[in-house]
Amino acid sequence: MRHLFYTILTLMVFVGTTHAQEQLSLTQCINIAKAKNISLQQAQLSLASGKIQFDKSKTNRLPNLNGNAGHNYNFGRSIDPFTNQFVNQSIQSNNFSLSSNVTLFNGFQLQNTIKQNENNLKVAEKDLEVLNNNISLSVATLYLQILLNEEQLKNSLQQKTLTEAQLKRARQMYEAGNISRSSVVNLEAQLSNDDMAIVNAKNTIRNGYAQMATLLQMTNYEDFTIENPVVNVPASPTPTVAQIIEKSLNVMPEIERDKLQLQSSLIGLEIAKGAYYPRLVLFGNMNTVYSQSRKERYDISTNFVTIGTVEGTNQNVISPFNSYKLRTTPFGQQLGDNFGQGIGLSLSVPIYNNHRVKNNIALSKIDYQNNELILKNTEQQLKNDIVTAHANYENASAQYTASIKNEEAQKLNFEFTNDRFEAGLLNSVELLNAKNQWSTAQINASQAKYEYVFRKLILDFYQGIPLSIK
Repeated sequence: MRHLFYTILTLMVFVGTTHAQEQLSLTQCINIAKAKNISLQQAQLSLASGKIQFDKSKTNRLPNLNGNAGHNYNFGRSIDPFTNQFVNQSIQSNNFSLSSNVTLFNGFQLQNTIKQNENNLKVAEKDLEVLNNNISLSVATLYLQILLNEEQLKNSLQQKTLTEAQLKRARQMYEAGNISRSSVVNLEAQLSNDDMAIVNAKNTIRNGYAQMATLLQMTNYEDFTIENPVVNVPASPTPTVAQIIEKSLNVMPEIERDKLQLQSSLIGLEIAKGAYYPRLVLFGNMNTVYSQSRKERYDISTNFVTIGTVEGTNQNVISPFNSYKLRTTPFGQQLGDNFGQGIGLSLSVPIYNNHRVKNNIALSKIDYQNNELILKNTEQQLKNDIVTAHANYENASAQYTASIKNEEAQKLNFEFTNDRFEAGLLNSVELLNAKNQWSTAQINASQAKYEYVFRKLILDFYQGIPLSIK
């Protein structure tokens, strides 16, 4: 029963450990790095802001509409809003109005601002692409470095296994009296060197994972491992430098970004020139008022009263007399009676503005010229990088071919030397020398292989080919 308990506990620990340590592919690493990168998040916020600015500039072409309402109390001597005369009494009044205006013409500044904000939105999108590419390239570079380090660890473990077999054989030969004690000691020292190489290789791998964890914004590099795909040497023909440059100038987002920025500065120049033109605005308004002082008569009645007699006849002179009551005119009636409308055009003609427009145009021209230089510099830098990347690729290809031949030759040399050592024709120093040369050749071949793959990856990157390790 106790044995069953420990077995279940061991399985639970194993399953928990396996689940905690997630295995990530290159694509997964790139996606995680993009999702957690702060600079990328800031670029996404800039893109969202650009969309709002673009929408805002489009709505600026539409009329606005504003409503106003007021409720007033006047005490003492004040102007009656109904009679517009001074009175000395308390008056309660209201006023209501709606006003609207729309710009009909302002030197095409509204239209050009829309174009500029649309361009700026595209610039933000390209900035986002540039960041995405840089993050992908950084992750892929480190991913390849970890794979190289793990392959070198395998080589070190293989060399240790080989040394252990040689040491075992050397001890047997020493006990048989076929070799001296120094040969055994040399192999024991080599075994210690192999252990040290394994420790160094593990440390290098650990450092690589720590750097990858930083890129992925993970707190513990032991929470994941990376997939170890079969890394094949590139076999497809490589385009020429001119072909890569031609394609790169059409696909790299930084080139398109700088072109859009140049176009945006040109539109900015047109916006600045638009300030020289008159501004024509159509406006309209509706308004009404209510005043507590406005009165109306009701319960009107007419009576006749004697106001005198006719001299000589003593006939009574009568006159009609109207009696009535007063009340404040109803609120709704006053609003209808006092309702007024207005519409008009406003023309503003710039005559002199302290050279502000002239100076803004000059600054816009400088901004355009500066963006021209930025585009040229980006194109030239890209061409230089491609030339360097292509040369590095050619060098890596040649180095890889040479390293493979050297590794094969050193392996054959070691096998031949090992046979002679076991036959007692060579001492351990010569054997170790051949073994170390083969080990160095293996390391060089691994480095050359991954250098070759990396350089091909860079060329693919400049051609807009998605990053992948196959």
